[in-house]
Parts: sequence; structure tokens; C-alpha cells
Amino acid sequence: IWNIICNLLSISSYFTLICNNYIKYKFYCCRINSFSVVGKYGEVVSWFQTGDNDYTFFLPKNINRSNLKIEIKTNFNNVHVSVSKDKYRSSPLLLCSVTDIFLYDEFDLFVYKKGLKKQQYHIYVMQSDLPSVFIEIDGGKNSYNKIISDKKHLTSFSGNALFFNINQEMVNYKIKKIRGRGNSTWLRPKKSFQIKFQSPVSLFDILNTKKYLLIANHWDFTLSRNYLWFQLAKNLGMKNIADIVPIDLYINGDYLGNYLFSNKVDSYFEKTNSCLLEITNTLSFQFRLSHGYYISIRYPYIDKMSDSHQLLLKNEFREMLNKIEQKIYDDKVSLEELEKYIDLTSFITYYWIEEFSLNYDASRGSNYMYLENGKLFMGPIWDMDNTMNRSYYYADYDEDYIFENTLLQSRIFENWFAELSKKDGFSDLIQDYFSRNVEVFENLPIYLDNYHEYIKNSAEMNFKRWPYSNIKEEQVRKWVVGNDDFESSYQLLKKGIFLRLNYFKNKYSIE
Repeated sequence: IWNIICNLLSISSYFTLICNNYIKYKFYCCRINSFSVVGKYGEVVSWFQTGDNDYTFFLPKNINRSNLKIEIKTNFNNVHVSVSKDKYRSSPLLLCSVTDIFLYDEFDLFVYKKGLKKQQYHIYVMQSDLPSVFIEIDGGKNSYNKIISDKKHLTSFSGNALFFNINQEMVNYKIKKIRGRGNSTWLRPKKSFQIKFQSPVSLFDILNTKKYLLIANHWDFTLSRNYLWFQLAKNLGMKNIADIVPIDLYINGDYLGNYLFSNKVDSYFEKTNSCLLEITNTLSFQFRLSHGYYISIRYPYIDKMSDSHQLLLKNEFREMLNKIEQKIYDDKVSLEELEKYIDLTSFITYYWIEEFSLNYDASRGSNYMYLENGKLFMGPIWDMDNTMNRSYYYADYDEDYIFENTLLQSRIFENWFAELSKKDGFSDLIQDYFSRNVEVFENLPIYLDNYHEYIKNSAEMNFKRWPYSNIKEEQVRKWVVGNDDFESSYQLLKKGIFLRLNYFKNKYSIE
């Protein structure tokens, strides 16, 4: 009897397993495996799941929505479409057919099996107004996953890229290498990348260079801060500023969001063969100055030199910067004497950009300087996304941030500008510079408004791809009250600009 019961239980379990697998098989066979559209030049855009049965197509400006090739991969051939709640079409979609369904911003896909509806997909269609970059990495998603899994950015692959400018004109280049980039930002889901070509090329009217950056801007919820302060720096006459172009990025058919396409800071110094140094807070520094600054040599590229040449160059730069720093900290050295060693105008320009923007990284990291005609110049600016209380509060709008903020005071031993402020005449130069350039600062809200409008559609796509609520959860600091979405974040930044303007205009009695 016991054997009979065991056999029956065994048969029952086997039967249940067969039934479950059959149900799973039927369910799997009634699902769409992938859904993509293909543009005129072979650029692929795959759907992206944004809800339980909601999918979104993030289309670039260059794609013509009335003339797309559709690729649907399924295990069946009976798919029907409705384009709205009121208007239905029951004709089946043929694989790789040209259709007009993407003229609608929403439509439904119905999956049928033997005349019975099995699955329904709600499709959203969004489209940007920006230039776009399509990258196909050799090895596909497997290679891409290896790149984004490498914390040291040593993994790279070749590939191919299509670049579409604002006029939808296309150029095609073979990529020698694409790899990851970034430090703390690399820990976030939206990654930044560096691409390298075999020889220098000019893209989006940027200076000819081999290396370009794709900057994620994941922490700046206006997607505007780098553009805003770079524009300010250019209008104030700062030299060697990197060019940045907002674009939509696609890798292996997947939309990755709104990015900044940029040349590297050191590309200008490669061409002039001059020296570029960085005050850094990363472990990639080459030496430390007497008062605490960690210095990285960005150009020339010392990792390509012999050990003896590296040591010689490090010692030379350390000795030179320590000598300049000693004079900055010596209260007996006047500004006139100091001007033999530093370009004071570049220091004041740099100060005002850091001061006005409330740059969290001021005197801390990504602070560049270079040598020219025997003098030390400050600049160009870089990495300006962590500014003006980006998403967390750290500075008052009505304070002299570089000189008074307690956060910066905690590292006062490494603040050259605080030391310069102690010298006779420096405060007068600071005030005079702002008074002469007040109209440049007053134009910032206009630049912000124009840029905000320009990237609006792309930003809407970006935050559908990378939801605001998820980014808030990633933030370890207390979130700024009222910063709830792209629009409110932009309004807070604009308000901050006006508060800074009013503070300094009142301080210097400027009408």
C-alpha cells in the first residue's frame, strides 16, 4: 500500500511539473521578446520598460516618425495594434514593416494566440530636440556590461558611432576605445564614458581631438549647471574652457539619457604642449604641497615617462608650486610682488566663478591651473555640477562663501583665496571686478532660461529613464525642500542666481 501511495504521489508531482512548464511555455510564447525601431542610417532604438506593462520609446531628433522600420521579435506572428482608446485597428503588424503608428504618442500592442488576446502592452513615444550619439560596442551588451562592471576603468572595447548634429546631418566614425570614467559618480546607475578615436576628429564644432567625454550629469537635476557656469567663464574671458554640447546618448540601441558631449580639459594643452595641473581630492595625485593641496599632473602625461623622468618632473613642479604658495601665505609679500609669479586676473576670475556658484568643490577638487610665460594661471573651470546647493543645502546665498562658509573653513589650511584676501588691495580688486562685470552675472538667468527650454524634451525623456524618485533615494544627504522634479529644480537654481546677484549688488551698492 505504501509503495502504491508513493507511486501516486510521484506521478502527481510529475504531472504538476509538466502542467506548470506547459503554462510557462504558453505564457512565454505569447510575449514579445523585443521591440525596436530602426532609422534611416541603421540607428536602432529599443523599447524600455517603464511600468508593469508600460514601455517607452525614447526617440532622437534625427528619427522620422512617419517612416520607420519596425522590428518585433516574438515566437508567434499575430500582433494587433490600437492607436488610442477611441480608435482601434485590428490589422496585424508585419515584421519589419513600415507603419505610421509612431505618429501617435501612445498606442497599444495586443498579442493574440488562436484568436484569443493573451497580452497587452501600452507604448509611449517621446522625442527629443537635441543632437544625438549612437554607439554600437563590438561584442554588444556583453562588452558593455564588462565596461560598467570595471571600477578602475581599465576595460575598453572598440565600436562604431553615428553622430547626428542639430540639423540632423550624420557622420560615422570607428571608435578605437570606449571605457568608463568618473569616481564617485561611477557608483551611480547612470554612467559616464570616454571614447577615443584612431586620429583627431572634430565633432559638433568642437576642437579636433582624439578623446571625447560623455558626461552623465546624474546628480544635477536641472541638467544645466555645467553649461551655465561654463557660459559665465567664457563671457568673463577665461581661456581653454572645454566645449560642451547637450546630446541624447544611445548605446547598443538602449537610450541612456541626456548627456554632455565634451572634449577633455587637457586637449588644449596637448596642442600647445604646456603644463596643466589639478588640485584634486582623489588618490591619483602626484605630490602634496606644504599647506595641504594634493596636486595631480594632468599634462604632460607622466605615466608615459620613465620613472626617473617622472620623479624629476614631480620634484620640479612641487618646488615651483611650494615657492608660489609660500609667497601667497607670506603677509610681507605684496600683490605687486606676487604678480611676478601668478596671473592675478585669472585668479580673480576663477574666484568669482567659484564664489558666485557656491561650488562645493572649491579649493578641494577639479580645480585646474596651468603655466604660461613663466606664470601660474588659475583655470579652466571643470566639473561644476555640484554647485548652488544642488540637491542638498550646504551654503547660504547671502554670504562670502569662499571666505566665510564653515564647510570651507574646516579646510582653511588649503585655501589660497582666503590667504589672498588678507593682502592689501585684494578685496578692492575683487569688488572692482564684480562691478565691471555685473551685467555678465545679470545675464545668467537669461542663459539658464534659454538652455532650459532647449533641453526640455530631452530632460523629460531623461527623467522618465532615470526617475527622480530613484535619484532621491540614492542621495545620502537631506534633500532640499521643494526640489521635486526637473521644473522645480530649475526654478530653485534660478532663484539662487537672483539671491546671489542681490547679495553682491547690495554689498557693493550697485543699482
